[in-house]
Amino acid sequence: MKIKIPTRSTRGKFLLGTYLGKKDSKSLVIFLSGLSGDSKLSLFTKAARFFFKNGFSTLRINICANDKNVAQKSLKQSGITFSTYAVEIENVINYYSSKYNDFVIIGHSFGAIIAILFLNKYKKYSKKINIVFWDPSLLPWSKKSLEKDFIYNSSQKIYRDKHSGVFINSQYYNQCVKINNTAEIFGLLNKNACIITTSEGKKDAKKYFSRLKKKNSKLYTLVSTDHLFSDQKSQKILFQKTLDYLT
Repeated sequence: MKIKIPTRSTRGKFLLGTYLGKKDSKSLVIFLSGLSGDSKLSLFTKAARFFFKNGFSTLRINICANDKNVAQKSLKQSGITFSTYAVEIENVINYYSSKYNDFVIIGHSFGAIIAILFLNKYKKYSKKINIVFWDPSLLPWSKKSLEKDFIYNSSQKIYRDKHSGVFINSQYYNQCVKINNTAEIFGLLNKNACIITTSEGKKDAKKYFSRLKKKNSKLYTLVSTDHLFSDQKSQKILFQKTLDYLT
């Protein structure tokens, strides 16, 4: 079911997503995608069906959309900051709080950072949220790496990613460089988490895992796959490992 949640950050704008409500489910799995904010990734559509079949309600949500493909009523990627993410995730949690006692946030890539920023700002939700990271990104990024990947448009005062075409504003750009280490931030929250990564991303994943409570946290590395876990075999393992952790 397509859903529209009115945003808190901008009047007249909506968070767009796809909701699968499972009768008698007490937990909602929320999928947070990477920098582009695209909830229509094949990885997420397949994952949502898998967890729905295994007893969970699911939500694939767009906090924002790339400026080139943005719907009129959506938040633009170029118009948001880190604070926007946190405010809107709380907005989503509150929207569904009357239906669900517990929530699972599955953050893929930059989605892991979004989850961390939300929990760091709104610590009161910590006990009711389980965390899963799929090939998580880690901040801060070096200014050198950002200059390599982003081109500045002086007339519009925004940066464009050379590869994805994603636009971000100057405040967002600077936050990516100046933010405290997100593994350290997450570690201070004293949370358990399941982290499933790729060979390419395992260095950052290990930095996260080293900061976690170890008793109930899990770290898995899937070799011979890409950042989107595109092959069927890896997706099967990814989904099952996540389900095992949650149940």
